[in-house]
Amino acid sequence: MIKNNKKEFNPKSSEQESKVFNELEGFLTNEIESEIEESSELSQLFSKKLINHILKNGKKAKAISLLNETKRFLRTQYEVNPDLVILQALTSLAPTMRILSVKKGAHTLKVPFPLTVEQQYSYAIRILLAEVRNRKTKTTVFSKALAKELWEVSQNKGSSKALARSKQLSKEAEANRSNLYLRWF
Repeated sequence: MIKNNKKEFNPKSSEQESKVFNELEGFLTNEIESEIEESSELSQLFSKKLINHILKNGKKAKAISLLNETKRFLRTQYEVNPDLVILQALTSLAPTMRILSVKKGAHTLKVPFPLTVEQQYSYAIRILLAEVRNRKTKTTVFSKALAKELWEVSQNKGSSKALARSKQLSKEAEANRSNLYLRWF
């Protein structure tokens, strides 16, 4: 019986495993970083839009500080990237249709109209902020209420009133699809 003292390729050896895992880790982190870089442009755009919608009486500095407090609260309380939470929340809230009232004879009918992408996100921000303002009480701070609503919407939790309002809008558009022939474009 001859014994072979050569070391054979063993895919389970610790050195080879560590090399493979390091390469895989590098690939995954690069992929995640590229997704974050791509989303950072979108998050900056959405942050600007949120600031402009939060803005009251021309106090932009106050709106910026409120959004920064919201992001800080998301980062500390939920330990997540606040920009990604904002992106997820706004994309899940964005309605595809809006309802307009059209008068035909003596009747006023509700007609669904499609929204452009910019309009969809603008409606999503309006729905979100309206529900946050309704939720806010004297004891809760606006930034904490906004952070909580963003978190609930991004997680698609049923307790979010903004998500319920968005779903109700899409249900209403679907219910009135028989009036589509009244669109004039």
